Amino acid sequence: MNEKCFAKKTVPSRSGDCICLDGNCPGYAQCPFYKPVWKFQHDTEKRYARLAALPEDMQKHIAYTYYRGLMPWRRDIV
Repeated sequence: MNEKCFAKKTVPSRSGDCICLDGNCPGYAQCPFYKPVWKFQHDTEKRYARLAALPEDMQKHIAYTYYRGLMPWRRDIV
């Protein structure tokens, strides 16, 4: 089950090819951050659903604190 990891860059850079680790990817068997792309997308959908269920003021606070004022979990706000 060697699926592509969500953290693997498509174009390698000087710092390596993993966005989680500073350096080269050790491989999915040894990496503590390994997660297949499909699992990452599923987890993101669940996270967005939880955020969308919060009160409006809490959503705004989280958006300004962590998402530069954007609310990607709300498709009605651009």
